[in-house]
Order: sequence, then C-alpha cells, then structure tokens
Amino acid sequence: MTSFSQNSEQIKKKFLSDLQSGDVEDGCKIVVYVVNAAANAACYVPDPTISKVACLAAQVMNVGMVSELDPNIPHPVTSAGEVVCRLTYASTNAGITYTFEFAKNKADEIQKTWNWLNSLDGAIQFMYYMSN
Repeated sequence: MTSFSQNSEQIKKKFLSDLQSGDVEDGCKIVVYVVNAAANAACYVPDPTISKVACLAAQVMNVGMVSELDPNIPHPVTSAGEVVCRLTYASTNAGITYTFEFAKNKADEIQKTWNWLNSLDGAIQFMYYMSN
C-alpha cells in the first residue's frame, strides 16, 4: 500500500517534470494542501502584475490581507478578459487546500504560482495533478 506522502511526492515529481518540459501548455489542474497555514500567516504576497493567481492565493492565507474570495467556490482569475485559472480554496484543520485549474497557454503563470507555493514554510502535500 502506498502512503499519502509517497503519492504526494510522485504527484509533485510528475508536475515538476511536466512544468520543465512544457507539457502544461494545454493547461492543468493541481490540488495542493498547505499543511500549516499559521506558519504562513505572513506569507509573501506577489504583486498581481507578476502573478494574479499567486497573489489571490496568498491573500487567502496572509492574515494582513483582505481576500475577496469565498471558500469552496471556483473563482475565475482573468487577465485581459481571458480566464487564466479557476481558483478554489478550502480551510481544513490547520491548513488550506487550493485547487488551481489553469487554462491553455498559461505555463508562465503556472511557473510563477509554483514559485510562490515553493516559498511557503512547512509541508505542501500534492493531492492531485493532471495536465490537459
């Protein structure tokens, strides 16, 4: 039987491989669980001109920010009138689960969102990943 953490590492490895090779260019869906939201209560909030998706995700976690997003509802993140990603989050126990559903041709936004996730303190569990 494979443990959740082993599955998480396999999912993460597949995601990073696809990100490096450009296989996310047709879009992808990523579900991650940030295990310790309290440790990230003052997390870095990227400027929306750098990454709209990472900015909105960070606003949910950073206690110094006001998030306009409601939990458990997919929120379309748009740029120049086109959907970049659908972002959903849910607070669970001590952490936050994020679902990122990226549109086609958004590899740069996916990379910048990954950079933000990778900057967080504590563990991040990859629960699901699929490229389109």
